[in-house]
Amino acid sequence: MKVGLITLNAKFIHVALNLRYLRNAARNAGFVNTWIAEYTIDQPTWKIAADIQSRKPDVVGVGIYIWNRIQSFQLIEILQKQSPELSIVVGGPEVSFEPEIVSGYTIIGGEGESKWVEFLKYRQSGETPPIEVLEQWKAYGNTTPDLIPPYIDEDFKDLENRMAYIETSRGCPYLCSFCLSALDKTVRYFDVDLLRKQIDRLTDCGVKTVKFIDRTFNIQGKRMIDWMRWLTRFEDVSFHFEVVGDLLSNEVLDFLETVPPGRFQFEIGVQTTDDQGQSVIRRKQNNKKLFETIRRIAKQNKIHLHCDLIFGLPGETKQDCLRSFTEVFQLKPH
Repeated sequence: MKVGLITLNAKFIHVALNLRYLRNAARNAGFVNTWIAEYTIDQPTWKIAADIQSRKPDVVGVGIYIWNRIQSFQLIEILQKQSPELSIVVGGPEVSFEPEIVSGYTIIGGEGESKWVEFLKYRQSGETPPIEVLEQWKAYGNTTPDLIPPYIDEDFKDLENRMAYIETSRGCPYLCSFCLSALDKTVRYFDVDLLRKQIDRLTDCGVKTVKFIDRTFNIQGKRMIDWMRWLTRFEDVSFHFEVVGDLLSNEVLDFLETVPPGRFQFEIGVQTTDDQGQSVIRRKQNNKKLFETIRRIAKQNKIHLHCDLIFGLPGETKQDCLRSFTEVFQLKPH
């Protein structure tokens, strides 16, 4: 059985982590004829469809995200019309939390590795999955697959000058209602030694930017320091992290004064500075501590600092949004 995994990246330099996880899970389960193909959203969907069909897959898995949603469903419609015998599976944030938009494909919600392998086994045997299995595949958060590093030997040759994504953990302890990661109740960690070998390989093959997509990289301050201290060895590479600002301890902030300038970038999700708005979205945030931390990091000028806001949170007015923007702008992040 020929199995394809595809997604449409926002730009060519981006690297799809999801495809590699699912490919590895399929191959480890015995589906050795599994390939991945990355396209971009500015490519014509008919050309993408033609390329997929030229590979003659029996199954195609499609990763659907906010940036590729429209083109992905256009692509699926073309594939369904031209290859009605093709089995199509869709997964990703844009299909994990709502009913089917078009019919004729299978939905996998949440972490997909285990469910994806289950689907392939049903497809190979020719059996039709019972309704309860289909519903279980759709549901978010009811399986926790083993955490296996994504990159394998065949990946590294195509990554020069691209942005590589990696995660050292999955899940988030916070419950912010706007965030899909709040549905993961626990945080699970990858094997550190295996990940460091992956980063060694990524930098050796010419990757210049590594973006850690852990939902909250600084849950454990000492762990964060250990990682950043190890990463300082890579002189021509930048590393990006998503961190919770008011969780950064004085120990971590003292350490940040010692790092090479420009080596690291922090993305701090402020979201809103309005206390009532924070309460509505179940976000615990100490604004005073957060603002002091942002000022200190900006003054150090060692970390390239992004601060994020969300406009349009429940109950917020234009004036609330403007006040949040003004307060954060005055902190002078980069």
